[in-house]
Amino acid sequence: MNEILADCFNDTLLKSDYEKQCKFIKWQYHNKYYGKQFSILGDSISTLAGYNPKGYKVFFDESNCEKASIHDMNDTWWGKVIEFFGGELLVNNSWSGSCVTGSNATLFPSGCSDERTSCLHINSVKPDVIIIYLGFNDWANGVVLDGTHFLEESLDLSYFVCAYNKMLEKVTSNYPNAEIWCCTLNTTYMSTNQRFKFPYMHGGIHIEEYNREIKQAANNYNCKIADLYKYNTPYDTIDSSHPNADGMNTLASLVIKEMSTEKANDFTSFLDAVESKTLTDSDEDDDFKNVDVGTILDGKYEILKLVGQSATSKVFLAKLLSLNKLVAVKTLNVFYKNNEQVRQALINEANILRQLEFPAIPNVLEIVEKNDNAFIVTDYIEGETLDTIVEEWGAQSVEKVIDWAIQLCDILEYLHSQEPPIIYRDVKPANFMLQPNGIIKVLDFGIARTYKSSKAADTNCLGTSGYAPPEQYGSAQTDRRSDIYSLGMTMYNICFGIAPKGLDFKVADQAQTAVEKDLLTVIKKCTQLNPNDRYQSCMELKNELDYLKKKGHLKKKFGLFKR
Repeated sequence: MNEILADCFNDTLLKSDYEKQCKFIKWQYHNKYYGKQFSILGDSISTLAGYNPKGYKVFFDESNCEKASIHDMNDTWWGKVIEFFGGELLVNNSWSGSCVTGSNATLFPSGCSDERTSCLHINSVKPDVIIIYLGFNDWANGVVLDGTHFLEESLDLSYFVCAYNKMLEKVTSNYPNAEIWCCTLNTTYMSTNQRFKFPYMHGGIHIEEYNREIKQAANNYNCKIADLYKYNTPYDTIDSSHPNADGMNTLASLVIKEMSTEKANDFTSFLDAVESKTLTDSDEDDDFKNVDVGTILDGKYEILKLVGQSATSKVFLAKLLSLNKLVAVKTLNVFYKNNEQVRQALINEANILRQLEFPAIPNVLEIVEKNDNAFIVTDYIEGETLDTIVEEWGAQSVEKVIDWAIQLCDILEYLHSQEPPIIYRDVKPANFMLQPNGIIKVLDFGIARTYKSSKAADTNCLGTSGYAPPEQYGSAQTDRRSDIYSLGMTMYNICFGIAPKGLDFKVADQAQTAVEKDLLTVIKKCTQLNPNDRYQSCMELKNELDYLKKKGHLKKKFGLFKR
């Protein structure tokens, strides 16, 4: 479900939808979970390779992720929930196959063990929100409830009621300031096996009995309840218990509904409608409409792997079979394959690219329209995106930031010099690829537009929150100075390792050296709220950066990205 919101301020949608997206962004920024630290305590359906503690048993490894069409955190139920509220993942303490119960002698990796209940923080950073989805394996293994033992002085943690209460006792004691959500167990189905019927009872115990005890335990320790079961909405699975991508959407939708305020429900209703359409559309067999790894598009492009995605589109590495040449293929997500406006936006992007001749802009090799869908084929660009460099290597040296910013100035100045000027509107580290030779290339033109002197404001309120200037939210038409604002935020992110977030993010003084202070002065001028107070052209900004380069005797440095 939350794929729509993964870049909700970053792609062209139906005109009737974009207003809701703008409202969502404003709501998200002010909701109580925005910027909060989330920790997850769960079993196999909450695991994901690379996101759980080292040595933990993980179900969603590379093989099972491929089966379930899960590519990264944004495809998981917990990732979608965290992103919806604008929070951040702190710890995902999930162990595949784990129960809440266990032997009193050797509890780990049981959910009530000290190792699980006390490891939901990192150093001094404690979680603001803890979501617990545990108990399914206990129920599936027919673990006895036996609530009478809960009243005994010495608890037998092989009983579910005892173990679940003990788990909450430990979690609430370890994290007294956290808001703790306990999820009830949900039912499942298999779209690939219509004969599968969900077994409501295991070991003579109905799943509703387990859910009753989960809710009672939550009440005992003043925890909140995310009652997923009450919606009577099973999630789709690959094997009767582990969700596929659609199942993750369903789980995320239900959790969000339980955690949301009444205002947020306006957005979940909007997303549910899109999700239900996706489930219906995904039954089609047409390879063109359901592009995935292994697909042969139009009889000549073999899809090799997914390399990027947003709300409305996916980008694949592909091979042109006739020439054995690597190319990039951008096509619509299943959400939007019948959406004429979004399809046309993809075509418009390709048409803009076709008009441009600049070394940093990829060539369009082909545009194909078929079966209400479309895809564009461009040069494949090898390298690392600037955001990946910051994520993996941290803040970069001033000389690198200035060198890269000068290249971005050249790119933007070229776009702004067109007649009419092309405003990029989405300058951010993720949209630029640094090649092994040190040259930067543009990756995405999804929301670029031509400047219209007669317009008071942009038709669509689009951009990336934190990088987009105030006027991009609808107060005025974007122009070249809007791109300069975003470039300033991009420099700030790369130089200081701080990603701008929210509608009113302000550049803070992080400079330690003289040259950093000089660059920060430039960044602050780029990011002034009033466009008239910014640099008025990319050439003016480039001249300032060239001056800093000469003043500081900075030289180009390549190789490792660390300082």
